Amino acid sequence: MKKVLLFLFSLLFIVSCNTKTAEEKLQEQQNELFKFREHVSQVSDQVISTRESIVIQLTTPVEGWATGKELDANLINLKPSASGKLTALDAQTISFLPEKPLKQDEEYEVIFKLGKVKEVAKDLNEFTFNFKTLAQDFIISTDPVGSYTSDYQYVTGAIKSSDIMELENAKQIVTAKLNGKDLLLKFENSITLGKYFEFKIDSIKRPVEDEKVEISWKGKSIGVNSKGNNTITLPGKNSFSVTDMELVNGDVQYILINFSDPLETSQNLDGMIQIEGVDKMKFESKGNEL
Repeated sequence: MKKVLLFLFSLLFIVSCNTKTAEEKLQEQQNELFKFREHVSQVSDQVISTRESIVIQLTTPVEGWATGKELDANLINLKPSASGKLTALDAQTISFLPEKPLKQDEEYEVIFKLGKVKEVAKDLNEFTFNFKTLAQDFIISTDPVGSYTSDYQYVTGAIKSSDIMELENAKQIVTAKLNGKDLLLKFENSITLGKYFEFKIDSIKRPVEDEKVEISWKGKSIGVNSKGNNTITLPGKNSFSVTDMELVNGDVQYILINFSDPLETSQNLDGMIQIEGVDKMKFESKGNEL
C-alpha cells in the first residue's frame, strides 16, 4: 500500500511540474536571463514561426565568430530534438536554423553550451531558455462575383494563414463545386511560401437562372482542426442585381457597388444611385463594378 501511495505521489509531482502556467514559465525565463545577464543579452521571442531561426545574442564578442561563419551545431541542443545549421550573425550573435520546419504549437527547450565558447563559472556552463512555435490556422475569404462578359463570370478569393505555409499545402485545403462538379482553382504560382495566397475560379459559364458555388475548406492535411464551407450565388442571365456593396475608406472615401452584369461604359448613371444628403456624385465604372 505504501508503494502504491509513493507511486501516486511521484506521478502527481511529475504532472504538477509539467503543468506550469505561462506566468510561471515567463518568470523562470526572466530568472535565467538575470542569472546570465553578464554573458547573454537577448534571445528569440517566446513565440516564433516553425521556420524561424533561433537567435542568441551575447554581451561581448567571441573570438573567431565572424558574420556568416558556420559554427559547430552541437553548441545548441533542442528538446524535442531538431537538427540544423548554426551560423554567426556577427561576433556576438548566433542563429540556429532548423533543417526542417519545427512542430506546430510545440514548446521547445534550448540548451546553449556557453562554457564551450567563453570562460564562465561552472554553474553558467549551460544557458537554457524556452520558446513555443505558432499554432497553424487559416481563414478563407472570397470577393463578390465578377463578370468578364454577360456569358462568363469569375470568383476570386484568398487564404490567410497564421504561420508560413507552402503553396502546395494551401492548394490542398480549399475546393469549389458547382452542381456537384469540381471547379478548377488557379493559384498565383510565383509565391511558393508565405502567409497569403490568392486563388481564382476562372471562366465560369453563366447559368440562365441563379446557381450557387460551394467553397469548402478542410485543414486536416496540414494538421489543422478547421473545416467549413460557404456558398456564393452566381446571378443567372435572367437577373440583374446588386451582388455586393462596400464603403471603402482610403485617401478618398467611396462606395463600391458590384452588379451581376458588366455596365455599359456609355450608360447614363444619373438618378440610378442616390445617397441621402449628397447632391453631387462622381461615377466610375469598370466591368461590373461601380
